[in-house]
Amino acid sequence: MNSSANKEKIGLGIDLGTANLLVYQDKKGIIFNEPSVIAFDRESGKVVAAGIDAHRMLGKVHSKIAVIKPLRSGVISDMRAAKSLLTYVLSKIDNLSAKAMETSTCVICCPSEVTKIERDVMIDLASKMSITDAFIEEEIKAGALGAGIDIFKSKGAMIVDIGGG
Repeated sequence: MNSSANKEKIGLGIDLGTANLLVYQDKKGIIFNEPSVIAFDRESGKVVAAGIDAHRMLGKVHSKIAVIKPLRSGVISDMRAAKSLLTYVLSKIDNLSAKAMETSTCVICCPSEVTKIERDVMIDLASKMSITDAFIEEEIKAGALGAGIDIFKSKGAMIVDIGGG
């Protein structure tokens, strides 16, 4: 019998934004909200810091450390850095083992203007992180749903997403 079938699926929401990375987990709410920045040791490739700790290093490190913002204008510009950032952050969150990720349902938010190719890159990123049940949703639609707006009614509503990029 498959042991993962006995485990409850974890519902995740990931907003990999130009400015911040947010991770939402069902029944827990937002469990991570820090800058979308990662720092690597250039020689070993090892992650030195991520999030706020990496952001504090911007412009203050020696040549052996690379501090990278993996998104530009809401789009992944450095796939390796984006994958490393997500993998590192998710590995630091309690109860999100690699096995838990395999049984997770994940919604990844993206700007409305991203292309199909860019959406495919995000799905590929989720796949590389062992997330088999991943969906891409527009940030503005996810924001409306999060605000309790019924997006299927023919009633006007205004959502403003100023973003960080």
